[in-house]
Amino acid sequence: MSEENSAITIEVQPLSAHFPGWLQEAFVERKADELLIVYPNEPSRSQALNFLAGLGLSVDTTHHLTLGRLVDLFHLDLKLPRKLQDGPALFNVVHEMTKQAAEKGDLPLLFAPTKQNRVWRPN
Repeated sequence: MSEENSAITIEVQPLSAHFPGWLQEAFVERKADELLIVYPNEPSRSQALNFLAGLGLSVDTTHHLTLGRLVDLFHLDLKLPRKLQDGPALFNVVHEMTKQAAEKGDLPLLFAPTKQNRVWRPN
């Protein structure tokens, strides 16, 4: 797609329509192969891809992203450090770092420094 034809559009569709008419027509005519489609969440992305498959179209799924997937791609492209997955391991790391900071008095608004012998436990 050339720069003079570049555009961004945000279009809300009723639940019965997966795409605006002009975009569905572009998919059928194979004119939308270089467009980047961003969905609000995984279920809507999956539903739209199933709809296109039902029309007998093969699509490049790397051009159909959610906001989360787009952020992950930017993260990789910018060669940023690997992100930690949200889960028990991350919780334990954050808890341990918070515990150490609290014990050193680095969190005065959250934990008033005291000379008491506190035991910091996850709740």
